[in-house]
Amino acid sequence: MRTNFRTRTIFGAILSGLLVATLLASGAVPARAAPPAQTFGGDPLNAFPILFPELLTLPAPAWIREGQRVSYYIQSATMAQWPDDTGAGGAGFLQHDIVAVTRGSVVVASTMYGASEQGVTPAGAFGAAFRPGVGDFWVNPAVLADAEAVAGDELAVVRMPYTVAETEYDAVRFEYHGDGAVSISMFDTATGLLIYYRHTIGADPTDTRSSSEMYLLGRRQLRLPWRGTKAPVWLAEGDTLDFAGARSIYVAGSPSGQFAEQASVDVAMAEARWSAFRVRSSTAGMANGAVDRVTGVAQLSGALWLPAEALRAVVRRPQLDRDPITGVVTTYARNADRSITLTERGELFRIDNTYDGRSGALVATRIEVQTGLAVQITELAAQ
Repeated sequence: MRTNFRTRTIFGAILSGLLVATLLASGAVPARAAPPAQTFGGDPLNAFPILFPELLTLPAPAWIREGQRVSYYIQSATMAQWPDDTGAGGAGFLQHDIVAVTRGSVVVASTMYGASEQGVTPAGAFGAAFRPGVGDFWVNPAVLADAEAVAGDELAVVRMPYTVAETEYDAVRFEYHGDGAVSISMFDTATGLLIYYRHTIGADPTDTRSSSEMYLLGRRQLRLPWRGTKAPVWLAEGDTLDFAGARSIYVAGSPSGQFAEQASVDVAMAEARWSAFRVRSSTAGMANGAVDRVTGVAQLSGALWLPAEALRAVVRRPQLDRDPITGVVTTYARNADRSITLTERGELFRIDNTYDGRSGALVATRIEVQTGLAVQITELAAQ
C-alpha cells in the first residue's frame, strides 16, 4: 500500500472553498466574508473565522507560546470501489512547532513523518503564520461557549465527552455534510485545541471514496538552551537565497545515480522575530514544486537561520531533544570553523543543517533517507 499524503491537506479540507461557499450560499453567515485568518501560508479560506469573525481580533489561547510542540497521528486512504480500481493509504505523524509569537501573529513550523515498523522518515515540511485567535489546530475557546448558534441544515454542532490518546476531553464537535463530503472537527472546550479531525469524500457507493483522519497525541514544551529575541538584520523581504548540490541514490551500498539538485529561497516576509519564505527546488532540471516555510526565534529544526543567541549559546549537552512520539533525536555541535550544525536523527534518516557562526545563515544541508535497500542522500550548499 503506497503512501498518499498531501502536504497541508489533512486539516485543510474543512477550510476548503466548498465549505465556505456553502455556508455563504445558505445564509449561515453574511455574504461579506471575513478576511483571511493567516498572515502567511496556510489556507486563505479558513472556515472558522467565517463562522466566528471575532476570532480575527481575539488573543491566542493561554497555552500558545514559543517552543510548544503539538503532535498528531494522521492517516489517509483511497478506497477502491471496483475490482480494477487501486487503493492507496498511508499513516504517520504531523508535528506543529510554535516558533514565534508576536502581538499580531503565531508562527508555526510543521513537519510530517511517514511511519513504518522500521521507523519514521520525513514526508514534508511547511510553515504558516496565523492571527493569534485562530490557526489550523486551535481556536480561542471563548467562541466555543455558544458554538451551537452557528449550526444549520448542513452543519451540526454538539457537545460531547471524547477520549483520545487516553485523555478525556469536554469537546465541541462540528460536523459538516455537503456535496458528498463529510468533515468533522472536534475542539477541547477548555483550551480550544483541535483534538480530532476527519474528512471523507464519496458518499455514493459508486464513487471513489477517500478519507483522512487526524487525532491529537499530545503537546509539550521544547527546552532550547537559548532564548532568541530577534531575526537577523541581514535578511530583507525580496531577498533570494540560492543553494546547489546533488541528489545521490545508493542501492545496497553501490552508487546507482546522481542528479543535480537546486533550491531557491525567496524571502516573502522579514519580521522582527520571524521570517517567511517560498522554497522552490528542482532535481536534474525538473521542478519539484514550491512550499511555504517559516523560521522563528524559537525553532529547533528546519530553520533557515538561527538567532544570535543560538550562535553563542553554551551548550553543555549535545543532545537538545528526543521526541517521545517519533523517536527523533536533535543534537547541537559547534564545528572547528565556528559554524553550528543541528542534526536530526531517526532510525531511517539523518538531517544535518549547518549555519554560519557569525550571521546565523543556513550554509549547507545534508539529508540522508533509507527506503528499503536504497539510501538517498541530498546535499546542498549556499551559493
